[in-house]
Amino acid sequence: MAILLPNETELCEKIKSEKITVASRIWDIIYNQVIGDINIIRLICHYFLIKGQSMPFSYTERILFCTSDIGNIINKIRLVIKEKFPFPVLSDTALLHPAIEEMFTHHIANDVYMINLIIEDCDGIDEPKPVSSNALREIVSYTDSIKAFLHKIKEAIAA
Repeated sequence: MAILLPNETELCEKIKSEKITVASRIWDIIYNQVIGDINIIRLICHYFLIKGQSMPFSYTERILFCTSDIGNIINKIRLVIKEKFPFPVLSDTALLHPAIEEMFTHHIANDVYMINLIIEDCDGIDEPKPVSSNALREIVSYTDSIKAFLHKIKEAIAA
């Protein structure tokens, strides 16, 4: 649900026309890990939505662990200084093209940030409150947005 970048259409066209790719090993790390974390968040939210209950605040730790993991993966992949790149074996082919990096930073980081804000809103001053069904639906919509973005990038780099 992140708002499109002003130049997003051009970035996608550039990725397609210049045949910009992401190394398959790096794409696998990004796609599998991020999608895995997103699926965990979705399963937690859907469990309570199906039961028609608010989610106890104690479950938010699991969601925050997943959003933290997504943030860590994206930050490590985005490093542009080869010497500090966390996967030395992959460093020659792993660095993301600036067009892809800009879109990753914008979409995934913003949607993860919004999920975290929804959770933080439930952490009351005196006592945490359960996460409402409406908030759970919002979280799911942000996970849908991340999945849609990854699919969009996957199509662009495959073109």
